[in-house]
Amino acid sequence: MYQQQRFSQIGEMLSMIAHQWRLPLSHIGTTTLVAQMKIELGKFDFTNKEGLQECKEFTLEKLKNITNYVTNMSETIDEFSDFYKHENITCVVPLVDVIQKSIQMLLPLIHSEAIFIKTSFNTDARVSVNRNEISQVIINIIKNSIDNFKRKEIQNRIIEIELLEMDELLKVIIKDNGGGIEKDHINKIFDPYFSQKYEKNGKGLGLYMSKVIVENYHKGELHISNSFEGIICELVLRRVV
Repeated sequence: MYQQQRFSQIGEMLSMIAHQWRLPLSHIGTTTLVAQMKIELGKFDFTNKEGLQECKEFTLEKLKNITNYVTNMSETIDEFSDFYKHENITCVVPLVDVIQKSIQMLLPLIHSEAIFIKTSFNTDARVSVNRNEISQVIINIIKNSIDNFKRKEIQNRIIEIELLEMDELLKVIIKDNGGGIEKDHINKIFDPYFSQKYEKNGKGLGLYMSKVIVENYHKGELHISNSFEGIICELVLRRVV
């Protein structure tokens, strides 16, 4: 089951890389097209030094822009590759950093689906976790909300993420206004192979693996329930004193 979940995550990684690459690829295409048109239409006068200098400066500027776009794309690959490496490494980090990194990974998808993210982080307390695994849990929860928005064709899409400190615990609360989970399904959402996604890529392992990661590997708690507007997910971890 873990292997199946990793394969599913690889598919998600490729999808998110595609979202991240779409804009710089568009910019590269536009930049080369503009340069090509200016040369073909004779916008530069190659018979004098001023025209040659203008062409040189224009070309260098466009090449610099393309280099920046390519660098951005390369950094995207490195970022996602590092994120999806399976390394059993625990480190002490502010939980807010893990949450923000998770949101950052999903930003292209969040923007493309017209979702408004509200955040409230009231503490920078630290936790001892495998940051990639906890980040994947948060990503799984947010992506479930996004999939639910799409499936139910919700118009005004809002996800709220709050971080609270409670004595020796830290609680991440993730809410959405996606209409909630069907009553017949609410007690099954953490079961392996149970999925509300009716298309072929609904594997039903995301939430199951998330609960295993949180409760078995990190001695925390993961709960999901319905609210008036949608779902409320609570991720509880012990903070480092």
